[in-house]
Amino acid sequence: MISITRTTLLVCMAFVIGATAASGITVAIMRNQIESAPAAVVVHNGDEVEFTPCRSDARVLASERRAANAVLQIMWSDRCRAAWATTTIPTTAVEVDTTVRVSLYIDGLRNGPDTQDDTENNLEKAETPLLVRPDTETRLCAVGTVSQGATTIDLGAPVCI
Repeated sequence: MISITRTTLLVCMAFVIGATAASGITVAIMRNQIESAPAAVVVHNGDEVEFTPCRSDARVLASERRAANAVLQIMWSDRCRAAWATTTIPTTAVEVDTTVRVSLYIDGLRNGPDTQDDTENNLEKAETPLLVRPDTETRLCAVGTVSQGATTIDLGAPVCI
C-alpha cells in the first residue's frame, strides 16, 4: 500500500505550481520578444510594396467584401513590420472611367502625415504604399471607393487591425 505523507503531497503540489508558473513566464517572455522584435528588413512609410521583399511573407489580416462587389483588405508582413491596403473589384466591372481608390492610415489620423493612398484608373486594383506600424498597439485602418464615371461608391466603414 502506498502512503503519501502530507509533506510529500505539499512538495508535489509546489513543484506543479512552480512548473506551471515558469512555463507561463517563458511564454510571456517569448511572446514579448516576437512582438517587439525589430523588422528583419528596413522599410519606410511610402515605400512601394513591389520594390521590397515584404510581399514574400505577406498575409491578409483583414478582408471584407463591400458594395460593388469590391474587396477591401489590409495586408501584413512580419518580416517588414509593415502593412498595405488594397481595394479590388471584379475584372468584369472595369470599364472606361473606372477609378479604384484605397487609403491606409493610423486609426484616428485619417488625414495624418503617415496616411498612404493609391488611385488607379481603368484597373481592377489599387494598392497603397507601405505603412510601418510604430508599435503593436497602434491600430491601422483602410477605406476605399470605386467610381464609374460621375458615380462614386463609398465602400463604407473602415476595416481596421
